[in-house]
Amino acid sequence: MKVKRGRALAFVLSVVMVFAMVASLTGCSGVTEKTEGKVVITIGNWPDGTKPEELARMNSLLKDYNKKYPDVIVKTDTFAYDVRTYMARASSGQLPTVYGTFFTEINKIIESGYAADITDIMKTRRYDVDMNPDLLELCSKNGKIYSIPTDFYAQGLFANVDLFTKAGLVDSNGMIIFPETYEELAETAKKN
Repeated sequence: MKVKRGRALAFVLSVVMVFAMVASLTGCSGVTEKTEGKVVITIGNWPDGTKPEELARMNSLLKDYNKKYPDVIVKTDTFAYDVRTYMARASSGQLPTVYGTFFTEINKIIESGYAADITDIMKTRRYDVDMNPDLLELCSKNGKIYSIPTDFYAQGLFANVDLFTKAGLVDSNGMIIFPETYEELAETAKKN
């Protein structure tokens, strides 16, 4: 599915930090619906009511948006990315215009043709300049941007400095020489 650029994606980009998704915001299903000359978009990951404060906050933001942009109709959808049902929903044209997903899924979504190329909008608004280049790379393919990171996570390794020192796994400054691969981690764990 192709996604038309314009006011709808500009809306999505302008409020991306407000609509904080799981890991990445992906524009996908297309802005093909028009009602009475208005563009209609659907926002996924909308609060389902189990957290009334969050739902009230989002509805308030939506109300403000509707006042500012009366020519765009925003529908809400509680759809949250699920690897088991995504492709069926995508191929049947039932994806929201924008939704959250995981970094690990972005390439699959792009390769399947369900992600919008938002490069021009990102560059025009200079959002690409303000992002961590490593995170932006995860949301890009062949120099084109398809997604916006809204959350990220990192792995860490805690180490007992005394044990690393006794095993000779520190540098000349006494800093731990951390393993860089899982194989190195396994080998490090075997040392006394």
